[in-house]
Amino acid sequence: EPLAEKWRDFGWVVEECDGHDFLSITKSLAAVENCQQAPAVVICYTTKGKGIPWAESHRAPSNYYLEEEYYKKAMDSLQSLKQRLMEDDGSFKRSI
Repeated sequence: EPLAEKWRDFGWVVEECDGHDFLSITKSLAAVENCQQAPAVVICYTTKGKGIPWAESHRAPSNYYLEEEYYKKAMDSLQSLKQRLMEDDGSFKRSI
């Protein structure tokens, strides 16, 4: 869906960013912070379940009940991701 174009058609300033990248989000927010010429919107593109391999491709609503097996898998995936981020020299953070 061309969401950004719809906002632009109504005269808004549009910034788009990777919603999983804090640097990208920060840059987009800074770009619109003092926008004087028109209202502004930041569109953050995200992947539902990011960081949990089985959940990234899961088509269920985001508020569905997790059975214990899937909860444990999700927590293991997130713990692994956290560990990788804590040990990283910067290259991994830029790749997620």
